[in-house]
Amino acid sequence: MHLSSNSTEPRVLLGLVLGGNYGQAGAINFYSKKSIKVVSFHADYINRFVFDHPYKHQIRVSTFDEDGDELEETGPYFLFGELSDSITNPYAREFKTMIFIFKNARINVNERIKYEIKGVKNKAVTENHLPTSRLSQY
Repeated sequence: MHLSSNSTEPRVLLGLVLGGNYGQAGAINFYSKKSIKVVSFHADYINRFVFDHPYKHQIRVSTFDEDGDELEETGPYFLFGELSDSITNPYAREFKTMIFIFKNARINVNERIKYEIKGVKNKAVTENHLPTSRLSQY
């Protein structure tokens, strides 16, 4: 998803596609015809984030949550956020999975994602009583 908003700007990765779990990320990556690369905070996908370009927008694929707080949590970091679509087929494996669109970041998204990655990795070490030398496996 390498796009520039106009021809005078340097080539910038404007959008981050973030899956709620490794299954969502894997399915989208496998079936994508547009070379979209989805990342996630789960499994080895946590090591696939690319930070060599700033992110300005985010697409968030999120497993259904009764609280529905994704807009409240992520929305303040962007000028615009909305629930774009969801899976409505009750027989679908990911029934009620939601797709959120967030545009025009108010913050440095790269730094925020790095902070969240650090938190997930620290939690894995704490909960699993792993030595910090095994962090790279998560």
